[in-house]
Amino acid sequence: MSTVIELKEPHENGYNKRLLTKGASEIVVDTCSHYLDASGNRVPLDDNMQAQLSNTIHSYAKQALRTIAFAYKDLAEGEGGPEHDDHEEGSKLANIELSGLTLISIAGIKDIIREEVPDAV
Repeated sequence: MSTVIELKEPHENGYNKRLLTKGASEIVVDTCSHYLDASGNRVPLDDNMQAQLSNTIHSYAKQALRTIAFAYKDLAEGEGGPEHDDHEEGSKLANIELSGLTLISIAGIKDIIREEVPDAV
């Protein structure tokens, strides 16, 4: 799930629109070309970091945690169409969501089993 927001100030591209997205970790990470390091610096996502992220996602899964990833992309004016919502026919994703994102974080979420679930199963 993504949204385009308007920033108060233009980013380094000189434009003031940013795509924010969240979703299944494996899918979001595959669209990222960069990540934010522990100091908040934007760093290229290399094979080593890709492997570390994959290990983290699998480690969370082994602990019965569902994962969600958060990422962003600073847009250029007109990128993905005038409203940034152009997409290929039949695709659920806009073109701007497919690549070039910066990973912010991956979160593990524990789903609490509701009281009525064991009896239903």
